[in-house]
Order: sequence, then structure tokens, then C-alpha cells
Amino acid sequence: MIDGCESVSGARIPLPKRFDMIAAETLRADVTGRTGDIILTADAVSVLTTPALQLLMALRDRQAARGDALYIGTPSDAFLACIRTLGVSLDRLHT
Repeated sequence: MIDGCESVSGARIPLPKRFDMIAAETLRADVTGRTGDIILTADAVSVLTTPALQLLMALRDRQAARGDALYIGTPSDAFLACIRTLGVSLDRLHT
């Protein structure tokens, strides 16, 4: 079970260690056809760039519009530091 998302069921997708533009494009392609809740596990992330964060915010908005959940499970300290540096809270990424 992933800390803090016990009430969310759905696809669990691990985020890469370096979550940059290339990895964001891969994730976008993976989630484009998905329906239902999505949990992104972020425990391995050591670098997160602006394009990746933009994708996460867009995915969050898409999930909310559909009535589905998006949850970032087990975010690493580096993941949290990167989003803080870019001016975004973890709550902004959850539905």
C-alpha cells in the first residue's frame, strides 16, 4: 500500500529517477488512453523539470474534470524540493 493513498484505487505508474521532458512525453503517451484513477509513485524521483511538472498539473486537471483521482504516492524528498522550487504544492497535484 502506498502511504497516504489507501482510499485511491487505480493504475499505479512509477515515475522515473530523472523526470524531464522526454520522460514527461513517455508518461503523457501512457496515460492518454487511460480512464479511472491514477497513482504516480514518485519515490525514485531525484530530478523533476518544468515540462514534467506542467504535465502533472495538466493531468491533475484532466483527472478532476473526468471525476477521476490523481495521487502522487510516496514522493521523494527531491521530488518535493523540485516542485517547491517551481512554486507548486503537492496538494495542487492531487484531485
